Amino acid sequence: MRRHGPMGETVGALGGSAVSFCGSAVSARLPEQFISPGGAIAPGAALLQILSCLLCLLLPSLSPAAGRIVAIPPHAVEILYAIGVGSELVGVGNHSDFPEAATRLPQVGGYDGPHVEAVLRLDPTLVIVWDLNQPTARKLQALGIEVVASNPDSLDAVWMEPARLGGLTGHLDEGRNLSHRLLARWQALTEQVAATPEVSVFYQVWNDPLISVGQGSFIAQMIEGLRGRNILADSPVRSPQVSLETVLLRAPEVIVVSSMEQPDPSFLTPWRRYTDLPAVRDGRLFLIDPDLIHRPGPRLIEGAALLAKMLHPGQFGGAP
Repeated sequence: MRRHGPMGETVGALGGSAVSFCGSAVSARLPEQFISPGGAIAPGAALLQILSCLLCLLLPSLSPAAGRIVAIPPHAVEILYAIGVGSELVGVGNHSDFPEAATRLPQVGGYDGPHVEAVLRLDPTLVIVWDLNQPTARKLQALGIEVVASNPDSLDAVWMEPARLGGLTGHLDEGRNLSHRLLARWQALTEQVAATPEVSVFYQVWNDPLISVGQGSFIAQMIEGLRGRNILADSPVRSPQVSLETVLLRAPEVIVVSSMEQPDPSFLTPWRRYTDLPAVRDGRLFLIDPDLIHRPGPRLIEGAALLAKMLHPGQFGGAP
């Protein structure tokens, strides 16, 4: 059974060389889709350029190859496998279930932090945790083990995390390339829906109590980037608890239902009784896999593509 952590994971190349990104050769090293016919950087490449230059500033502090890595956050495990560092992993967190190879590694911690004794038995050179303020993370640091946190809490940070972890593990090129591909795919999605009318959206994280997404969560940022209007955008809480009456009153045009475990079609059933609700009346009630939308890892772009189809089916040949 899968359960996900705090919101961010659930209620939890940027191309070329570093020098070329920070200097005048930027446009020459960006992929073709970001270059205008005259050779100038297209407007859509601005974020890519900014994030790439930020990476350049971080390069002096990046570590050499780590060798023996323990990664507790499931999204970090997915990133490390995706950039070719899977063979250096010696331990993972309790909820690391992708890729399948990760399920065969020792599980040595969870959302409350790494289990110190179990981690020490693996003799790691690098431990990746959710939060450096966790007592067990601090204890590992006190014992002389390098400990870093991975908990990207914005969409920009999600796309940059492979480059950051690649640099920390001696696989900067692979990490940078993955960040580049993810950001390019996100840019393509947003451009494809840029001219479409905005639609109101209710995103359900959990059913009892009813929990959604508010300001600051990367899921809310994804909805907004895809021309959706989050009906809880006025909530200052990242994972607000909301009443059924509020949802009915705000009458979303689209309802996307997730969970903290496997996708559960029964979560859709309670909504179907509200036949006057626009999302129900128009058949725009959807179920989405939480692993594709709650984990800030490489598969988030797959969740974004599904969400784009749910919000704007006409742009993608129909709803998923």
